[in-house]
Amino acid sequence: MIYALLGMSSNAQDTNSLCVDYTKTAQQVVYDATLFLFGRSDSPYNTIPEFLRNFTSLNTASLSIVAKSYNANDVASFLKQRGGEVKVTEEVVKAAAENTESGQEVIALLLEQ
Repeated sequence: MIYALLGMSSNAQDTNSLCVDYTKTAQQVVYDATLFLFGRSDSPYNTIPEFLRNFTSLNTASLSIVAKSYNANDVASFLKQRGGEVKVTEEVVKAAAENTESGQEVIALLLEQ
């Protein structure tokens, strides 16, 4: 399923980090997808169904990192790319509050969601 989505993705066209390779195990594909989509090399998931079941929580955790460390434009881009697959939770808003550079703008953006 992950490889099928690659052909439709404009983001994955210019990268070597997520390439179709049917010799990889499902665990290796999940690792590559987690690294590509979330910048994490510590995927706790071993199967594609498990990865997909937890996709929204991975997105939310990534949004917390972006909200805490980046500006409102970066947060807006993240939200636009991830669409309905991300939830703005209390933890995300708390992370934005810790953003010393752009916290107020980020919180305002998050509260609009």
